[in-house]
Amino acid sequence: MNTSPTFLVLQAFGADKPGALESLSKVCAQAGCQILDSRWVVLGDTYSFGALLRGSWSAVAKLEAGLPKLEKRLNSSIIFRRTEPAKLATKALPYAIEVISAERPGVVQDVTSFLVSQKIGIVDMQTETYIAPRTSLPMLLLKLTVSVPAKHSISLFRDEFFTYCEEHQLDATMEPYKH
Repeated sequence: MNTSPTFLVLQAFGADKPGALESLSKVCAQAGCQILDSRWVVLGDTYSFGALLRGSWSAVAKLEAGLPKLEKRLNSSIIFRRTEPAKLATKALPYAIEVISAERPGVVQDVTSFLVSQKIGIVDMQTETYIAPRTSLPMLLLKLTVSVPAKHSISLFRDEFFTYCEEHQLDATMEPYKH
């Protein structure tokens, strides 16, 4: 009998209404699965929920079997996939980056392309827009957690990143990630 835990990634989205998160977390708990990592956000009038779950093989199978019924009850879309635990980045340093810019198309793509070109792993990303006080200019805030290979020179990467930001009219901060 396999006693190793089984992992499942679950993504759900639907019309934001009271009780949706409670229903999703309840069905996970009732199946015997633990929510290890999750994100809940309301975008417009739609919720989005992503989670990494862990349970015994039978608990995960029970959850998988019950998800179509929950999907109908919540009038939501739910997709899921079995996965393995993340392999820890070997010899990498975690950094937190924040980029602020006037809102315009392509900022996220430009910054992520720069990071990929530097062989920097993106672990987490969040964006939000807001209206700047006093000027009413639409602004973009991009928050990233990145994994910088230890073989990289941090000072060189920092210099290249800030030079890149200046050339693209981006204001940025970069500091070691503190959990």
